[in-house]
Amino acid sequence: MGQRPQLQGVEFWEIPHQFRAPLIDFRK
Repeated sequence: MGQRPQLQGVEFWEIPHQFRAPLIDFRK
């Protein structure tokens, strides 16, 4: 958290799975 404050396109997938997983739940 902090390396990529903006989640857009590929940026979103570059985030570690541990952070990406909870974000995906939010998107649902």
